[in-house]
Amino acid sequence: MLQRWLFIPGFCYLVLVFASGTWLRWQWYAPDWTVFHSGFLTHAHSHVAVLGWAFCMLCGLLFHYAMHWERIPKTAFRITMAALHISVIGMAVTFTWQGYGDWSIGFSTLHLLVGYAIAVFYFRYEIETLPAILRNFYSVAVWWLVISTLGPWLLAFGPAMPSFWMDAGIEFYLHTQFNGWLTFGVLGLALHYIHRRGGKLNWSTHLGFAMLLIGTLPALIPMLDQTQVHPNLAIVGAAGSLLYAVGGVIVAAPLVKLLSSEKNLPLKAMMLLSGGSLLIKQIMLGIIAFPAVAEAVMGFSFVTVGYLHLLLLGFISSALLFGWLQQTRITADLPLTTSLIAYLAGVGVMLILLLWFGAVQIFGFAPVFPVQLSLFVAALIALLGSLGLLAKSLKVWLG
Repeated sequence: MLQRWLFIPGFCYLVLVFASGTWLRWQWYAPDWTVFHSGFLTHAHSHVAVLGWAFCMLCGLLFHYAMHWERIPKTAFRITMAALHISVIGMAVTFTWQGYGDWSIGFSTLHLLVGYAIAVFYFRYEIETLPAILRNFYSVAVWWLVISTLGPWLLAFGPAMPSFWMDAGIEFYLHTQFNGWLTFGVLGLALHYIHRRGGKLNWSTHLGFAMLLIGTLPALIPMLDQTQVHPNLAIVGAAGSLLYAVGGVIVAAPLVKLLSSEKNLPLKAMMLLSGGSLLIKQIMLGIIAFPAVAEAVMGFSFVTVGYLHLLLLGFISSALLFGWLQQTRITADLPLTTSLIAYLAGVGVMLILLLWFGAVQIFGFAPVFPVQLSLFVAALIALLGSLGLLAKSLKVWLG
């Protein structure tokens, strides 16, 4: 049932994300081919990536590893899943059609309600015999899922809110989704993988968790308009960002031993991509802890886009894909290996290009490669890999 309701749709959304991203790059490279409004399609692309692909995969793995799946009422589960896919498909269509409008906001609101239902499922049916540190990561992840919805509800006040608070509501939602719900959930799954392999979760893991938890909300402060932030609050934000950045590295450190013992090269490459992306992302988060540096660096579009892709595509998506492979116990046969290689190559090259073009913008030198064409080719390769993974997922479900 998890395959049918979460993992298969999740891979469909992944294909849609790469397809829309590939087409966006082509439109930007060849404007005469423009079919969709680029701004609207970008909104659809990002919403399906976060609320479709990543949400489905993380929820599926939480149902499998962190909850008593057999006890969950299947009728309530099916209704929740139907609402989830109506909301995601609705957002994909309406954001492409109208950007932010009545219909797209309506489907987004439906997704918020689905998140509340997922939280109820988790806290009612969580596996209480798991090690405390795993339950901490999973529980905090779900709490961040719920808390993140305060951002969209804040936006509901619309024109009555000062512009700073409107922007803060958006930043709050994105921050608590990416660095709260998704990051804590994925790190919990990674530590669960260590636990299943017989690894020890010692005091350093608890320390890293505490640093992440304490630093999450303060790490939002450097991302806000610093002209509206009190200097003392800016210091709290810088400290929180550094705390969060170091905490993530501490938590991920035990994975290095597992990485060295992995013999399957595509899986090892996936672990490297996810872990390397996490490390770079944490370093970037530590750098932008200082407002002057954040203002100087994050004003460049490719730096911001590179950071978001590093977080969602490099770290989170690769880790969720690895978790799916472990959950289904698939052996890396030839078709799967081919698809994984295409996925890893496309995503890896895309991330390198985005970070490179970010450096080009910062230092002002000419790019060696054509920007949008290079990103189009990388996205196309990743799209082909995601199609292969969808086919494999269908084969697992049907077989």
